[in-house]
Amino acid sequence: NGHVLAQYWSEGCQDDISVTIPTNALQSVAKHTDGDIQMKLNDTQVEFYSGDLKVIARVLQGAYPKVKQLIPTQFERTATVDALTLKSAISRVATFADDKNNVLQLNFLDDELGLSTSAHERGMGSEVIASQLNGEPIQLASNLKYLNIGINALDSKTITFNINHDNQPVIIKGNDHSLFLLMPIALRE
Repeated sequence: NGHVLAQYWSEGCQDDISVTIPTNALQSVAKHTDGDIQMKLNDTQVEFYSGDLKVIARVLQGAYPKVKQLIPTQFERTATVDALTLKSAISRVATFADDKNNVLQLNFLDDELGLSTSAHERGMGSEVIASQLNGEPIQLASNLKYLNIGINALDSKTITFNINHDNQPVIIKGNDHSLFLLMPIALRE
């Protein structure tokens, strides 16, 4: 959607395939199973099987954007945080977020990450959690909803933010085969 991109890669596929599948089909599969999933694919549809679950979706036609070109490969900064601590802190400060703008400020310092949000009618919420930053401190802003979706999709004990500048894509990774690209929001002075 121009703001986020998620990617998951799996080892063990028998063939090198590239297919574009509607998001709602993948969300349905993810929501209703936590076990092994079998996928069958032809030119027009994809089928997912897991236990009693069967989801059939059409394959989207046309070329998908070249994802690899969107994902930076080198970073000036990396920050690692405990996943549960981050999720809990975001949940607490989110109660103060403006429903319309939904902006979360992230302040990456040497050994801590500051999270803050505010709304005129609700006040301000802030949290500071432990973090390990390699590189210069940086402050950026994110859409709280998109960040939450990304970090909650990562099945990991730690989460790593890979950052270049406050106006360039942030790559968020766990220790699985997932990657989440998040476009920061420009901060108003």
